[in-house]
Amino acid sequence: MFHGVTFDASQDAWTARVEVDGRIVYEGDYAFDVDAALGREVALLKNGWRAERNFPDLELAGVCGRVAERLDTLLQTDSWHEWAAGVGLSSDEFLSLVGAKRVGEAVPGVEKQGSQAQVLEQLIQEKGLSRSAAIAALEDFIRAEARKHYGEGRRLEARYEPEKGVVELFQPMVVVRQITDPAEALHQLPIDEACKHGLEVEVGEEIVFQVFYREEDSATARAQDLSWGRLLKLSTHGNFIAPLTPGALREGILEHLGVAQGER
Repeated sequence: MFHGVTFDASQDAWTARVEVDGRIVYEGDYAFDVDAALGREVALLKNGWRAERNFPDLELAGVCGRVAERLDTLLQTDSWHEWAAGVGLSSDEFLSLVGAKRVGEAVPGVEKQGSQAQVLEQLIQEKGLSRSAAIAALEDFIRAEARKHYGEGRRLEARYEPEKGVVELFQPMVVVRQITDPAEALHQLPIDEACKHGLEVEVGEEIVFQVFYREEDSATARAQDLSWGRLLKLSTHGNFIAPLTPGALREGILEHLGVAQGER
C-alpha cells in the first residue's frame, strides 16, 4: 500500500525526504519500501539527477522487476492518481511511465520487421508513391480495421506518428448537457459525467481520447480503460486488433490508394 511520500525536488534533490509510517528516510538510505523507492527515483530523474549509486535497478525509461509489478498493481486500484500526484507526476506522465518498455523488450518501430513504418517505406520506394498519399492510405486502412473491430458506428481519427512509426487512433467526443439521441451516445459526453472524472470542460467543447489498439501498448491501454473506459464506452485492454502481417498492411495501403489488383 502507498504510505505517502514527500520530496524536496529542488537542485538539492539528493536530500530528498521520504516519510513512511512516520519514519524519515533519506535518499542515501536503503530503499526498503518500493513505493518510496520508485517515487524518490522519479523525483530525482525529473530534476536531472540519476540515483545509480543506490537504485541501479530503477529506470524511468526502462522500468523492471518489482517496480514494474508495483506499477501494474497500482493501476488496478483507485489510488494511482494519488500516488502520481504524491511523486510530482501528472496523470499523463504516470501513464507514460507505466507504458515505458521494460529492459530487454524489443521496442517496436521502423527497425521491427514488418512494422507499419517499414511496409510504408517499402511501398513508397517500390511504387514511387508520394509520402503524404501513402500515409493517408495507411491511416485510412488502420481506421477502417479499428471500426470493424470496435464498431462501425464509432467515430475514430487516425494519425501517423513518424517518430514511433505507427498510426495512432483517437476518439473525439463532444460535451453535452445530456444525451438526447441514442444514436449519438458514442460521440457525446454528458458534462456531469465529465466533471465526475475531473475534467474541466464546457458544453460544446470537443475532447479527444487516444485509443490504444495495439498489444504492444497493453499497460497503457489498461490505464486508459481504468481512467476513461466508462466515458468512452470502450475497453481495449485484452481487446486489441489482431496484429497485421506485412502482407495485410501492404494490401490495405494499396487498397485505400485505389491501386488496381494487378499492380499490387
